[in-house]
Formats: sequence, structure tokens, C-alpha cells
Amino acid sequence: MRKIFALLAILLFGTQISYADDGKIHIVTSIKPLHSIVANIVGDKADLTLLVGKRMSPHGFILKPSHVRALKKADHVFYIHSLLEEFLRKLEMNNGKGDKFQPLLNIPGIKFHKVRRGIVWEDDDDHIIPDANNRDKRISLDDYSKDLHIWLDVGNAVTLADYVASFLSERHPQYARFFQENAEKLSAKIAALDTSLRDILQGKADIPFIVFHDAYQYFEKNYNLNAAGSIKYDPNENSSIKRLKAIRQRLHADNIRCVFSEPQFPLKNVEKVIEGTEARIFEIDPHGSRLSPGKDHYFEMMNLLGKNFKACLSQ
Repeated sequence: MRKIFALLAILLFGTQISYADDGKIHIVTSIKPLHSIVANIVGDKADLTLLVGKRMSPHGFILKPSHVRALKKADHVFYIHSLLEEFLRKLEMNNGKGDKFQPLLNIPGIKFHKVRRGIVWEDDDDHIIPDANNRDKRISLDDYSKDLHIWLDVGNAVTLADYVASFLSERHPQYARFFQENAEKLSAKIAALDTSLRDILQGKADIPFIVFHDAYQYFEKNYNLNAAGSIKYDPNENSSIKRLKAIRQRLHADNIRCVFSEPQFPLKNVEKVIEGTEARIFEIDPHGSRLSPGKDHYFEMMNLLGKNFKACLSQ
């Protein structure tokens, strides 16, 4: 099915990029948190299309024909990296040397964390950096080793917003002042969010917990939280018996009572792990998939993360 849509995308795009001729700026964003950041910058000066909507995850996401049409019409496409949004990789390749497709992982100023290693995180290097036969040679080995969930660090969110504002200002100078002023307003709102989250999560630094998959490192390190492992590395793959055994041992050894699930994936994956322990399950989501898209989404998602971390760690 993925191959069919990839072929359809290539046929629709052809070898050149087509731009909309209705006078509007058309922007496509990949995931809800990024869509929210861009929405705060562009306001009513652009039409925004979100690809990964509803209660979806970019992991295993498949483009629909309507998505491909939106991408063809778009002037700009903002996303994190084709390692996260794999569904954009062939379109990115087909774009050639143009700047329509804007991966944001490596823009200046982004603070990175490496993918965590070890049996309770990821003990198989092939999951992190595929062997030469399976690796996309256009992607650097360094990028393969990066944790891609950069938006969960509020400092990175400001960097993303500033880059989008500058990029769009250069290409649409008639709105440059508008975009830059919105970036300044958004930066102030994110600073207030950061202060609030620090108050909410104060005193939780020493309490260990287990996450469904290792997506929260940026949030954890920014607020001094103590993650003890993840049930899965890739949420779409089954965990090895060795990994599950190590997680259960960690639950018992550290008396961990807080384990997090994610709404896009079956709860039974977590229930099996905590069976026979005193751990309770709380839900968190690095994409805020249950929340409505829009300007407020990023703030609602981050506040919900803070609220649910506090609830689980306050048991």
C-alpha cells in the first residue's frame, strides 16, 4: 500500500514543483505540534494543511491522495525529518534542489539529545543506525543517532518558530513584520509556559517511571524527570522477550509505580508489562493526538504532559 501511494505521489509531482496560483501562501505541516507553532507565526496570512491529524502518529502513517494533492499545491512544507515522517521521503527526493520541503531537525540553534542506549532503552544498534544495505545513504549517520522529538524542549520550540518566521519573511517580505512580531509574541508565551511547567513538576526529579516508547527525553531533561526505561523502541514493533524481562525487573527493583501508555497504541501492550506489580498506567502523548489542531495545541499538549506526569508521579 505504501508503495502505491509513493508511486502516486511521484506521478502527481512529476519532476518539477508546481505552486498554487490563487495568490495565497499554502503551507503543509506534518505533525500537530509543528502545525501549532507555524499557525502562531502565519496567522491569517496563509492556508495551513496538517497531514498527521486525528488520533494518529507519524510512525507508520500513510499519505492519502488528498494529502498528495495538498503537498503538490503547497508553497512550503515544514516537517522534522524524513526519519520521523518517512511518508515524505520520496517526495523530498523528488523535490530536487528546491527549498519547498523544509526539514527542521538541523536548523541552527536546535539542542539535540542522542537516542538512549541500553537494554531498557535500545540495545540493538541496527534499530538506531541500519546496516549499509538498509540505510538511506542521503541521511547522515549523525542524524540516525539523534532523538527526533525536538519540539518537546521549549527552547527548541522557540528556535523552530524563529526559523519559520525568518524563512517565510525572506520569501514573503510583504508579511515580514507580521511574521516577526508573531514570533516574538510566541516566544513570550512559551517562556510563560516553561515557568508554569517548572512549578507543576517541581519536586518530581527522583521518582522513576517507565514510558511506552522513548519519545520524551527532551521534556524529561528540561524538567529534571527520572525516566527508567521504555517498553518499546519502535512503537510499531514488538518488544523482545529480553527487553520486556528487563523492564519488569526494573519495575520490581526500583519499586516503580508509574508507567505511561500512548493513545495511538493498544493499552494491552502496557498492561502485560505491569501485570503483578503495583504500577498504575497514565496516558501521555508526544504529539497531542487527542487535542484539536491550531494555535493553542502546543500549549495544551505541553500542559497536559505536565499535568499527567505530575499525577502519575504523585502517587
